[in-house]
Amino acid sequence: MRDGSRLVSLLVRALRTALTDRPPEPSLALLGGPATVRVGSPAVYLVRVCNPTSRATRLRLVADGVCTSPRASRFHTEQLVDVRAAATADYRLSTSWDGRATLATALEGVDLAGDARPDPREPHCEVHVRLVDRGTTLDHLAVRSAIVA
Repeated sequence: MRDGSRLVSLLVRALRTALTDRPPEPSLALLGGPATVRVGSPAVYLVRVCNPTSRATRLRLVADGVCTSPRASRFHTEQLVDVRAAATADYRLSTSWDGRATLATALEGVDLAGDARPDPREPHCEVHVRLVDRGTTLDHLAVRSAIVA
């Protein structure tokens, strides 16, 4: 379902761009990760950046995470990324939900779970990713994972 809603969002954005004079701009095409996480155990998320323009670009990829568990933790990490013209680039966001996280070029596939929608009243972890160009947020996606004991 999450992929379906993201696809609809991308189609609406493409239609809006086609109907206006506004040129296309880089965006986040995907943010996916595990349906459940265990605080203290590694979790990997996939971030896909899309650059539909005719020029290569350097952008800032910013990721923030927060857990609402009894052992609440947060992380913040960011990285400059270069995306070729008319291309996509995949990045791995790795965290153990212990206050640290790393962003790196995805060298292998990331196992993406199905669409899980944890009850927001139950303990969960959220990842928010922003794509920033010269201080302006171009796009933002978020994903939530349920916490398991």
